[in-house]
Amino acid sequence: MLRQVSPTNDTAGSQRLGLESLELAGPGIQNEMVLESLDLLNFEKFDQIDSQRQFLLESIVMPFYRPVIDIVHDRIIVEQLTSDWKRLGNTSVRSRIEECLLSVGRIDVPKIPYAGTGFVVGQDLLMTNRHVAAIFATGVGTRKIEFHPGPAVDFYHEIGQDTSETLEVQDVLMIHPFWDMALLKVSGLAPRRKPLVLSMVDPSTLDNATVCVVGYPGFDPRGDSDFQAVQNRIFRGTYYVKRLQPGRLRLRERIESYENMVDAITHDCSTLGGNSGSAVLVVPEGPDQPIEVVGLHFAGEYLKANYAVPTYDLAQDQRVVDQGVCFGPGDRAYTDVYQPIWRMVQDAEVLSSEPSNPAAVPQMNSIRVQTNGSVTLSIPLHITVSVGTPTVVPQAGPIASPMSDSKGLKISAEGMFSRKAMSNIPWSDFSIDSLNKSSFDWTAGLSCGLASKLSYSSDPVVCD
Repeated sequence: MLRQVSPTNDTAGSQRLGLESLELAGPGIQNEMVLESLDLLNFEKFDQIDSQRQFLLESIVMPFYRPVIDIVHDRIIVEQLTSDWKRLGNTSVRSRIEECLLSVGRIDVPKIPYAGTGFVVGQDLLMTNRHVAAIFATGVGTRKIEFHPGPAVDFYHEIGQDTSETLEVQDVLMIHPFWDMALLKVSGLAPRRKPLVLSMVDPSTLDNATVCVVGYPGFDPRGDSDFQAVQNRIFRGTYYVKRLQPGRLRLRERIESYENMVDAITHDCSTLGGNSGSAVLVVPEGPDQPIEVVGLHFAGEYLKANYAVPTYDLAQDQRVVDQGVCFGPGDRAYTDVYQPIWRMVQDAEVLSSEPSNPAAVPQMNSIRVQTNGSVTLSIPLHITVSVGTPTVVPQAGPIASPMSDSKGLKISAEGMFSRKAMSNIPWSDFSIDSLNKSSFDWTAGLSCGLASKLSYSSDPVVCD
């Protein structure tokens, strides 16, 4: 990450950063360490930088080259734009960005600080992450989603401001079975909060393009004291408010998301957990070109890369299009590459709606699509039903098939509350008596499943 965002490989670039950052770096030896570290960085000798020099370098490079900009009264604080990003403050560009800011809000859930970010993508329609929606909804697909009322979206939560404009989330219309994406239903959107246009441009043609993440970065308690110091320096000790985070779009990277291998686009903006569900806006060079959403931010690894669902890929899913999501002009690369996945989800829904003995079958908690053409139903006893090998439409572009067996990086979902609470598991349904007999039934199966789950649980859960 530091190599990507560092100055050009010349002495002037290093001296420029060092001189402009003297106040941040502190007096004396720290400045010398920073300049020496920059020289090593520019000459591709990063492995020679010790941890102390790396900490100082992170503390200075990231705030300057990937800054975090406050938003007040729906306006960008242009004075916070560092030299590389001054263009974003030009009248024509700024007005287009600020129009997009109006359509991004914070998703709040009762009794917790907040869930993440969401943005308007259609009439009464918000887009966010699947792992954000999982806080108040269970299920996958469009028909078997159980929604728990209570969440709301507030389009303000700005730094130092008390202004609020809140709409209740009325339903979850879609939890995508492949991408970390969900669609929420609201009503009463003000006319100025227009749907953001999702880009149909192939992201492989946008490498190094200027992008801006718009969302609500939250404090990340993980990491050591050095990490906390860098985090506080970059975000100026203020979290959970609407921010503009500029950076560059990078190439795709294959990672694991919800046990599927996905070809996510990457970017190098400064983000934190609350950015889950943020809009990644691509800012074109032309003065009159529209600003569109190129990705849905869903995860990040500190000082490595950030990951987003490509809107180009979402446009290949006819079911997403049919929900009324606003896509820009362009041709779709596939007729519907996601048809095999949705067919398996539908088959699983039919299976779950027609149990032979409804009173004895536990409620299905999740569906997981496998790469071998089967679908796993978690109830929590795992039953694998083979539905044959799906036929995937041949590739017509750089998007890898969702059913690919390629290996890649495995990361956890980014967010304040991305892990499912252990309290949701029905431990009380365990019956030792069900295992003390010669026959096998659903009660015994459930007890075996719970015992298996407990054996992989953490010590506090086992003790409880």
